[in-house]
Amino acid sequence: MFDCHTHSTYSPDSIAKIEDACNTAIKNNLSGIILTDHYEIDLIGSSYIFNPDFAKRKQDIENIEHKFKNKLKILEGVEIGFQPHIKDDLIKIIQKNNFDFVIASIHSVQKEFISNGKYYENKTNQEIYSNYLQEIYKSVTEFNDFDVVGHIGYVRRYGNLTDRNMNFKDYPEIINAILKEVIKKNKGIEINSSGYRDILQTPIPNYDIVTEYKKLGGEIITLGSDSHSHETIGHSFEIVKNRLKDLGFKYIAHFEKREPKFTKII
Repeated sequence: MFDCHTHSTYSPDSIAKIEDACNTAIKNNLSGIILTDHYEIDLIGSSYIFNPDFAKRKQDIENIEHKFKNKLKILEGVEIGFQPHIKDDLIKIIQKNNFDFVIASIHSVQKEFISNGKYYENKTNQEIYSNYLQEIYKSVTEFNDFDVVGHIGYVRRYGNLTDRNMNFKDYPEIINAILKEVIKKNKGIEINSSGYRDILQTPIPNYDIVTEYKKLGGEIITLGSDSHSHETIGHSFEIVKNRLKDLGFKYIAHFEKREPKFTKII
């Protein structure tokens, strides 16, 4: 398996050194990792600047690759924070860099950073989740230069929510619309295992959304730990893999040179 969603010190919110992440990946019997450091601009409420020096990161990878030859594949990716008004900037950064993999994620709604508690103020759960899902729908309909949609349900993690489930049955129309558009464009979704190590105790998205994706004909699934420290590389992957097998998925994917590569689930 590959950990397809990891952050290094090139993301300002991460403390994971690339070499340490690689060593942990080998320890956890992974075949590879993809570094998907954040690129995101024009946010309200964030103290971070998400604009990595990808050329320097590339050089750092090249400097250590010999240590992991025949042990681990190190691939280069990016997690873009989609917002409708920065589409052109996102296209430019993707075209400028020869990424293996692009995750399109929603971390903000109308420029407001979701992890900032202000997004949740004076809103019902219905409004919080509906507004967030509408932003995901915009990202998959208005933008094409991505490979998978990141962590559908990220919004569940933050705020003083009375219900952190965001079940498919409560938002069937908009979630269906998102998944159908993903499938139509031959893109995929990720299962983000980070929820297993925080307040959610589930993957992101929930398995009911993954089940619906399967029913609609979706086949491209990547696994990502969303690690911001090297210790959590590959976290809970065996749990997710076994559940995917139970749901009828036969393959897990990772991307190289923007093309999906499928590994049979055993």
